Amino acid sequence: MRWLHLSDLHMGAPGRSLWWQVHQEFKKSILQDVADKGHPDVIFITGDLTNRGAKKEFELLDQFLNELCDWLRPQNQVEPLIIPVPGNHDLVRPKGMASLKFNVLKNFNMGREDPQIAFLLDTLWNKKKAQFFKPLFGNYQEWLKRSILPPLEQRGIKFTPSHFPGDLLVHLELPDKMPLSVVGLNSAWLAMDDTADGRLEVATEQLQALGPILEDRAALLLMHHPPAWLSEAARGRFRETLYTPDRFLACLHGHMHNHRTETIAISGGKPRCYLQGASLFGLERFGTRNETRLMGYAWGELQPDKTIRLWPRKREVTDNGEAPFLHDPSFGAEHPDGVPVCSWTPGTPSPQETMRGDDA
Repeated sequence: MRWLHLSDLHMGAPGRSLWWQVHQEFKKSILQDVADKGHPDVIFITGDLTNRGAKKEFELLDQFLNELCDWLRPQNQVEPLIIPVPGNHDLVRPKGMASLKFNVLKNFNMGREDPQIAFLLDTLWNKKKAQFFKPLFGNYQEWLKRSILPPLEQRGIKFTPSHFPGDLLVHLELPDKMPLSVVGLNSAWLAMDDTADGRLEVATEQLQALGPILEDRAALLLMHHPPAWLSEAARGRFRETLYTPDRFLACLHGHMHNHRTETIAISGGKPRCYLQGASLFGLERFGTRNETRLMGYAWGELQPDKTIRLWPRKREVTDNGEAPFLHDPSFGAEHPDGVPVCSWTPGTPSPQETMRGDDA
């Protein structure tokens, strides 16, 4: 199973006047990669698809993805599937009077000690109603239903969209490919401002609402934020009930704008693998003297020996002013077979089994 990992596209962001040049370089690099490695089966996009979650920005996103799929489509064959998750820039932040009701989220980490949070939790997970978040992720959800889910349905791919916005479970069973389940979870629903570091949540109930992951296949987890951005309590729950070492082969995420992989084993236990994706269009400190441009993407492949290999690409400005996408030197010397990063061990517990164990 081969994929293209994109993150932090920021469609509609300031500085888009530079996009035409990046677009040309990106196309040239993608076409060369396809010639060298073959076409991807799926495109993973780990959040911040847009800049402010506006409808016009999702229209720009559609234009870009349609063109990208044309580059990636084998001759006279189907285009790759797309599986995204939302990021904090895909959330429409309410203003004025409309923002007042969302102030309750500032106390979310108090849990059921706060009566309003207790009411919200019951509504979300017991009644399975998420209308509260519709003003925040309505445009993203419309785009998902318009542009992402129909191709999955047309290809006969089994998928489960959650009642909670942005969450999605996809079971990929493609000809001559190892079966792969992909779980996308929304990590941005508490990102109401720019001070969200260490205050976010990915709830166990988000995974549970999607149903069990099939235990006889490898699975990937997609999020926008790395676990370090969750609250301390949420990080503990993430390790204990979401990303247990046997459940997922790896967690793909973005947000940090540069490539990085980590394999973490705690106290001699089984490892967890994190694949951090670079920003495809990142302008840090735009318009200032310290402006930097962090741009990249990665190819990944689940191989028959159940090892994931990566081919990370980074836009590098040369002395003569050219800026091609090349192998990311932070991963050492380039190798045609890619960088081996992690392997899969079967024996995945279902989220229901994990929850029953916690309740015992």
